Amino acid sequence: MRNRIVENWLTNSSERAYKVPFCQLLISKGYKLVHNTRDGPFEQGKDVIAIDPKGKPCAFQLKRGNITQRDWQQIKAEIEQLVEIPIIHPSVPKNVKYTAFLVSNGQLSEEVRREIDDRNEGWKKKGYPSLNTWLGGELLGDFQTYYGDFFPVEVKDLSLFLSLFKEDGKEPFNKELLAQLLEGLLPIKITEFSTLRKTEVAQSINSTVVIVSYILGKKYQEKNHIAIIDAWTLVLAYIFALVEKENLLKKMYEQTVLLVLSELDDVFVALIKELSERKHYVEGDALADVAVYKARITFLSGYLCAYALWKTINKERVDTDFITQFLNENTKKLILLGESMSPLLFNVILFRQVVGTDDHARVLLTILVNSILAVNVPFKGEGLPDPYHAISDLIRFQLGLTQGFDEEGFKGVSYSMKPA
Repeated sequence: MRNRIVENWLTNSSERAYKVPFCQLLISKGYKLVHNTRDGPFEQGKDVIAIDPKGKPCAFQLKRGNITQRDWQQIKAEIEQLVEIPIIHPSVPKNVKYTAFLVSNGQLSEEVRREIDDRNEGWKKKGYPSLNTWLGGELLGDFQTYYGDFFPVEVKDLSLFLSLFKEDGKEPFNKELLAQLLEGLLPIKITEFSTLRKTEVAQSINSTVVIVSYILGKKYQEKNHIAIIDAWTLVLAYIFALVEKENLLKKMYEQTVLLVLSELDDVFVALIKELSERKHYVEGDALADVAVYKARITFLSGYLCAYALWKTINKERVDTDFITQFLNENTKKLILLGESMSPLLFNVILFRQVVGTDDHARVLLTILVNSILAVNVPFKGEGLPDPYHAISDLIRFQLGLTQGFDEEGFKGVSYSMKPA
């Protein structure tokens, strides 16, 4: 069954969805990742650049599905760039010979195979590298060989995997289920795993990244950026916890961590691009969306500011102009339904302090503190639900779709006041 699941995922994945597991496969095969690019004019036909185990540079162009003659005509310019334009990167010597790969999770038609053979003859005469292929069947075999033994086999873990794998691509990511699955995939809580060699622990990290990629297939199809960000952030948290527990050497996990961070960067860029192109942020029916619209704005604001702070801390370029504009247009829509939303607002406050002005930050912080105090007024306030209640639960409670919060008693207690 696991082979069928992996095959189903691979054959239905977009280039975007299988890029992370492909890069992870390269790492497992002994390649050193040098660069993986976003789609754009500076790509020059090279989605991924890596150094193979023998020290030779390699460039990879990733495509989806079967490639017919018609498809070939559409991608021919990219392939020519892949082969004919040398790798330009500080980690690769100028004009060094490299290996070029066309990678696809499908197959090539016979006509395309013949054309590649013919073109390779011409490229060889001109001193260019030949075009190699890495196709669906070979990719599937590699994923099964390198990660098959780490696929969930226990009934509980397999059930968790299937629940996440089948989850609707448009729905928020179920972080609780993923946390349970990660604790089954990674030797992080079970003491008997302490006898594992360090290399086996490192391989469990590599395999986990690939397995989570399987789970995220539908989220990538629907461009559910927030769900993807949630999942990869949780994966990173578990990787760091395992690294600390097992005292792993940096070289055993660094490439994988950098790969996930690079993917998070790309997803945030895609989120900002989508938001900047939208005329409004309503989802579905506008009348029904009123109930969740402000929560969505608060969510997006917190995530955008977290990304900007991350990039600023690392002294990397980020489009703060758009984020500032987004906040200027939507600050009055920010809400606090419970203390699980406080970190989102703290992100906004810190962004305003770092990128904007202290006055902006001070006003927002004052509003946050006053809001917490207001719901804790003696004999009147009901308090705020604690951070252990998900934002989706808070929204359902506000709409009267769930019960039980009243019985818990949040009055007179705040997790957010001290950090505020």
